[in-house]
Amino acid sequence: MNTNNIDHPLLLEKFPRGVIALDLEMTGLSPLNDHIIEIGAIKVTPNVAEAKIFDQLVSPPVKISSCSKASSEIHGITDQMVLGQPKLEVVLPKLFEFVGTLPIIAHNAKFDVGHLIAAIHRLESAIPNCEVFCSCQLSRITFRQLNSYSLDQLAAHLMITMENHHRAKNDALTSLLIFQAALKHLGQESKAPSYYLQSRYCSLSDFNPENCTLDLPGHLFSLYDYTPRQQLIEIKYSGGKRKNCFRPVRPISLLPMPEGNILYAHCLESDLYKSYLLNKIGEVKPLTTAAQNKWEELLLKRAKNG
Repeated sequence: MNTNNIDHPLLLEKFPRGVIALDLEMTGLSPLNDHIIEIGAIKVTPNVAEAKIFDQLVSPPVKISSCSKASSEIHGITDQMVLGQPKLEVVLPKLFEFVGTLPIIAHNAKFDVGHLIAAIHRLESAIPNCEVFCSCQLSRITFRQLNSYSLDQLAAHLMITMENHHRAKNDALTSLLIFQAALKHLGQESKAPSYYLQSRYCSLSDFNPENCTLDLPGHLFSLYDYTPRQQLIEIKYSGGKRKNCFRPVRPISLLPMPEGNILYAHCLESDLYKSYLLNKIGEVKPLTTAAQNKWEELLLKRAKNG
């Protein structure tokens, strides 16, 4: 893996103590019921010419082959590859020792942070006091003309060479190079030096361990089944403008957030991705066959139209 393109002076101008780029590979997208299987991190610090690398496969408490097939096809990590690898309770303290209290950069940070917080809760570990910045969010406010802000599409647009996409250390490096490219672009546009702070996602210490739970209330248990399959469903939601109305969604992930656990989902009516607090979801039910067919047809049309 080539780290020669990291611009240490530029990154250290914004993060004088240093910065960590982090990526996780998981058995699925939902921290509330999925598990970390690989951790990769790149550390840039002052007075150190070479970036330091953290790279570790993790043996999960479940068979990867029994989890999301879609996720397995993306990262390519198999049960055989994690056989004999250390468990998360061994790896996580080593990661936190590597990170310290340095700020973290991640792409679509809500997913990596969600899995970290879930792991911390399961292992009853202390939450490190790290700020988290999102390279996806910074790209959205910097390169506004793009149709996609996925890691691979951004890399292609910025002519960043990707190696072993969907392996943790390589994606961590790509996230760092994307963040770096955005900083350079903002400098060329003479944006305020603090403009990049709009990409701040959270501080890990925003999560109160006393309020963190990985359990769904009984009336939402079906989300454990619907979410990995992204089955179209209806949720009765007490928030937003249409309080206590059913709304059709495609569930993506069950995530811990500082304000409480959420369902991250594709709202079919608005065609936007939204966060729904679980404590405001009163009921979940599958769409009727007719409604399912209607929305699937519409989603196909939207996809074709770009």
